[in-house]
Amino acid sequence: FTPSGSSLRVDVKVSKGIPAGFHGMHIHENGVCEASGSTPFSSAGGHLQVDGHTGHPSSGDLVSINVLADGTGETVTTTDSVNLNQVAGKSIIIHEKADNFANIPTRYAPAPDEQTLMTGDAGSRIACGVIEVHAEQADESGGSESGSHGS
Repeated sequence: FTPSGSSLRVDVKVSKGIPAGFHGMHIHENGVCEASGSTPFSSAGGHLQVDGHTGHPSSGDLVSINVLADGTGETVTTTDSVNLNQVAGKSIIIHEKADNFANIPTRYAPAPDEQTLMTGDAGSRIACGVIEVHAEQADESGGSESGSHGS
């Protein structure tokens, strides 16, 4: 995570453990990544929604990542919905399926249902990392980047 003008650059790389295909990614409200239990990584809470922001898309919505057959994947995106201070100590989740961003053609339904609006129909949580901002990075104009540690 790197500030870039009025936006935040998000670089995500995976090297193993994620099946091939597109996977939704979201910043979640808690920086806790407990894989155990009936719903892995439910400890991360819901999608991040910063103060003053309501509705869809949520503040924590990001683009999907495409993982190749060899298990590697990389994506770079930007968001102006959050800043580095707002994501520090939160988590980033990779989901089992692609996020549809609640884009449901009206020929299939009059409007997206609540579940689609909340999750983008991205399915289960399959990887989680806590977003950390290091002191020397936070000193540079509000921070410069953070490491995330996946499970």
